[in-house]
Amino acid sequence: MSETGIASLALIVRSDGKILLVEHEVGPFGGEWTLPVLQVPADLTAEETLEAIFSETLSVDVTQYEFFDTLYLNDKSGDRFVGNIFTCSDWSGEIQFDKARYSDAGWVTPGNEPREIQVNESIRVWINGAIMDSCQDIGTRAHSVDSMIREMATSRRALLEAFNDLPVYARYDSESAENLSPVQRLICLADQEYYLFSQFIKLLSGSETIWRPFNENQWRDMRDFSKVVGTRENDLLVLNTLVDIRNKLETLLSDHEETISTVWAVDTTGIPINLIDLLGEFILGEKKIATSFKIFGSQSELTEHTPSAHNRKS
Repeated sequence: MSETGIASLALIVRSDGKILLVEHEVGPFGGEWTLPVLQVPADLTAEETLEAIFSETLSVDVTQYEFFDTLYLNDKSGDRFVGNIFTCSDWSGEIQFDKARYSDAGWVTPGNEPREIQVNESIRVWINGAIMDSCQDIGTRAHSVDSMIREMATSRRALLEAFNDLPVYARYDSESAENLSPVQRLICLADQEYYLFSQFIKLLSGSETIWRPFNENQWRDMRDFSKVVGTRENDLLVLNTLVDIRNKLETLLSDHEETISTVWAVDTTGIPINLIDLLGEFILGEKKIATSFKIFGSQSELTEHTPSAHNRKS
């Protein structure tokens, strides 16, 4: 094994903790996925080469980065580079990889790279070693199933508290740009969770590998809201439905605690996505609904307590 020089690598960390990997079109890493990397020319420093990675191969502007680690980076022929890794979590511009250099790029959770991609062995070992040990410093630790279930419980509790705080009459009034009432949004959320649950079963069993997002427009066409009237019985029915599907989903997650973070699907555009990430997106959506309920509730209270013009004292 011979050392062919020094290389600069960019550890680009997104706000959700995912890191950027690129698939090389040609060169010593052709067909493999690595961190964005360039060999350091004799007339440039490692930092100058790093800046070339950002500007020339990814088309982004980065003003702050810092040295993170060094690794021996072996290419497919067995030659070895001394790699200097720099971290970056703040940049401007949309990442657009150089298609002459890279054939693909994607965001992955450290330690949970899709099995479908061929990650360079040196990079894979490093990601599962140094970066996982230091992930608290750069915010890249993947969520455990236990932590996700706790987060689900916190999110659901906040949602139901926000709903229960709504005036009864407001629960059936349209409160969003989507022209749905709070009760209708809960019905939609329950159906989304049932869809998530059923798709997880297929993905975990291997009978399905493609993730197709919940189609809310199709759902709206199929749903008949004419029977959804403002009664305590309907409120309880919707809330009990939410409890039922949440229990089913939590049981499924617990039963597959050891494997769920290693299962990947591919979305309809061909981008790999992890089941834990899909769950995180669902929880985020639920939190947004809770926030909208709180805003709608404050607006409803303001409307209810604001005197009309003809009742105001002159």
